[in-house]
Amino acid sequence: MKPPTSDPIYIHDTGRMRTAPPHSPAHWLFALLLMTAVAGALWQHGNAALTVSLLAAVPILAATVYIPYRRVSSLARSIVNCFLFGGAIGWIAWHMNGGYPDKIMVEGLCIASLIFIAGGKTKDYFYLFFISIFLLIYGALIPRMIFLYLAFLALILLLWIALAFRSFSLAGRVVGREIPSRRSRCWHPAVIQLILSGFFFWYIFSLMPLRNNDVPGLFETSFLTERETMLPPEVNAWLHPQKVKITESAKKIHSGTSSEKPTVAGEQGKPTNIPNPKSPSVIEGAGSAASMGKDLVFYVKSPVKLYHLARLYDVYDGIRWTASSRLKKIQIREYPDHAPVRVHFLEQQYSIVKMFSMHLYAGFKPYNFLSKDNTPLLINQLETTFYGARLRNPPDKLPFHYTVSVQMLIPLKKPETQPELPAEKPQKNPKKKLGTKRPPDPVWNENISKQHYLVLPKTKISRRVRRLAAKITAGSTTAYGRALALRDYLRNHYSYRLEAAPVPAGKEAADYFLFELKTGHCEYFACALAVLARAAGLPARVATGFSPGNYNTLSNLFEVYEYHAHAWTQIYIDRLGWLTMDATPPSVLQSRTLPAGLGQLRDPFDDEWKITPPELTGTTQDFLKNEHLKNLAGKDKLSQIDSALLEIVKAQEKAQEKYDGTMETIKKSGKKGWISRVKTFQKRIAEFFRKSFASLRDFFISIRLIVITVLPLTAIAFYFLRKGFKEWKRRKTIRRIHSLRAQAEELWQTDPKQAVYAVYAALRLSLELKGHKRGTRELLDFADHLAANDRLLGEKVRKIFLLYYKTEYSSHILTPEEVRQAISLFDSAASSEESGFSEMRSESQ
Repeated sequence: MKPPTSDPIYIHDTGRMRTAPPHSPAHWLFALLLMTAVAGALWQHGNAALTVSLLAAVPILAATVYIPYRRVSSLARSIVNCFLFGGAIGWIAWHMNGGYPDKIMVEGLCIASLIFIAGGKTKDYFYLFFISIFLLIYGALIPRMIFLYLAFLALILLLWIALAFRSFSLAGRVVGREIPSRRSRCWHPAVIQLILSGFFFWYIFSLMPLRNNDVPGLFETSFLTERETMLPPEVNAWLHPQKVKITESAKKIHSGTSSEKPTVAGEQGKPTNIPNPKSPSVIEGAGSAASMGKDLVFYVKSPVKLYHLARLYDVYDGIRWTASSRLKKIQIREYPDHAPVRVHFLEQQYSIVKMFSMHLYAGFKPYNFLSKDNTPLLINQLETTFYGARLRNPPDKLPFHYTVSVQMLIPLKKPETQPELPAEKPQKNPKKKLGTKRPPDPVWNENISKQHYLVLPKTKISRRVRRLAAKITAGSTTAYGRALALRDYLRNHYSYRLEAAPVPAGKEAADYFLFELKTGHCEYFACALAVLARAAGLPARVATGFSPGNYNTLSNLFEVYEYHAHAWTQIYIDRLGWLTMDATPPSVLQSRTLPAGLGQLRDPFDDEWKITPPELTGTTQDFLKNEHLKNLAGKDKLSQIDSALLEIVKAQEKAQEKYDGTMETIKKSGKKGWISRVKTFQKRIAEFFRKSFASLRDFFISIRLIVITVLPLTAIAFYFLRKGFKEWKRRKTIRRIHSLRAQAEELWQTDPKQAVYAVYAALRLSLELKGHKRGTRELLDFADHLAANDRLLGEKVRKIFLLYYKTEYSSHILTPEEVRQAISLFDSAASSEESGFSEMRSESQ
């Protein structure tokens, strides 16, 4: 006869194990709803084969919840889900470059939704519900008759589901009950999922097209819509309350309690603000030019990045710049065919949301102004000049929309290669004829002489100003080079300050700024550059308006605010035309790309406009050349100048086209073999990772300053928040232990079974609080593990665990004495010094 063994007896509880995945009685309603939503989004719109496959796969996968685990294990189901998710990612990555991003992403979402229909848990049904609603909303944007029938069916299914769940709730039935899991044990998958989701979003964002679309938004869509190019005016006014309102007569504009000239005057003088439209001056002793308010003034859709011109000033008397009557009456001639430039008209769409002034803004040089419905604005509505227009009366309502055609020049040679002509010098007497005549400049199309823009007040401009202009331009061999030298000298040797001191009485503004003040706002820089340019023989004038503004990559719009109000200089360069020369240091010009960080990945414009005049940047010139050649494509004959321009553009692309053609021939010849297909696939994968890492590198470079500053602060904040959360959780656990102990004390005579449960739960929480983790051990093994370190504690814990086993798994009838003993064991364990519970016991009391 064998002696009795002392091996522990293991009790395996299989009563709560499921034989099949959980599912709701309304499972097939969700399956039908998903099929309806997929058909509504993709039928006659998405890929036909994919749509039919998805509709066939939904009922098949929906039936898998009825297959027991002994037939298909949970591991096999997880592998299938991984393949479905990988298929969704692969479908999006493979087709993104060849189609509309919105359609491709919706198709990927439909593939991924199959994971949830095979889950059967409560949260899976919630995901299916919201995915189906999203797909139905997307399908509503695409006009098809079949969607009307599907929408009616979807409405019936939604009402049926709502009624079914309401009935389950009233009956007290739990749908798809899940065993709760502790967050501390499942944070790793959540973090990995967050990282993968962020990378996936970044990759999709980087693939979206950079070109401006007729349909604005996050990306180019596969359907047409008449949405506005930004938030509706009512919503925008609600989010950003405006202080501008129009009286009932619509003849006067009020701005609340603020003055008509918004300023931020300080003790040292006034900052810049946009000049009063009724005032002809720009600099008046104390200075005035840009308000630093934060209200949105207008937004504009423009294919190129330009300054927004409001007014020009051509006469300088040493104190102020004014607009002469000659400037307002200038007539513009057409460019001759032999002119070394080509003309292209581009369209800008403006929407004024705050009447900062009565001028209509536009790039230089506007050709015509059209209203929102593309009808010309009548002459009785505008006061026009060759460079812009001004409203006679305020608009009836805001926002006020208009479209302007801007005349841009395409030079046939780069500015650095322009032949230098004899420099024009200002005449002492403008009325006296020059002794020698220069060859006429075919690009000059104003009906006044260039000499008009070279005149300076003889008695006001000091010798040191003229000597400085000569010194700065001494090393330059071209007019364009002299203009850049003057601009860069001011940028590098003078600092910007919004609240600049006024010009003292009897002082000339440029001389005072250059040699005494040496710091000032944009009007000082514009005035100084114009004076230096005229002293160096370059025609110049002062311009006011707004800098380009903030470019929003989500709406393809330039958003221009009050703080973008600006003053700059226009300098004329032979055979190039009037160029924007901004002497204000580029670092103070606010021109952000939105949204921050990610928006820079999609910004089609770079910062070249801060170095090169905006009219001559590579982005601007490439756009003008391509659009100009598209317009000429329909003509049978081209002029010699147009042919030359065509040759210049085609010469740059000839080598690339030849290379591309050769590579295409090689690819076609090798497509038949499977080895070539494998190599092509490898190249695509390598190119994908190369572009992804390059974009990721550029993204991190663009946000490096944010990372350097925010990351340490985030780490410190996370440390203290985590520490505080742990302390809060510890105190909460102590209160819970005390509550369970009090509950056991109250029920030990009336309900012994519930009292034992309370003692057991309190003991488990107490052990976890002191760092004794059960892990995967059985309860008795856990007690033996505790006894190895603390024998007395282990024995007490073992007795309580045995009493819990009797209560939970046997028909033993508990007595109040046994419960009382369990409570005493817990109290002795909690008060024993060797167990370390004394501190916890005191805190709980």
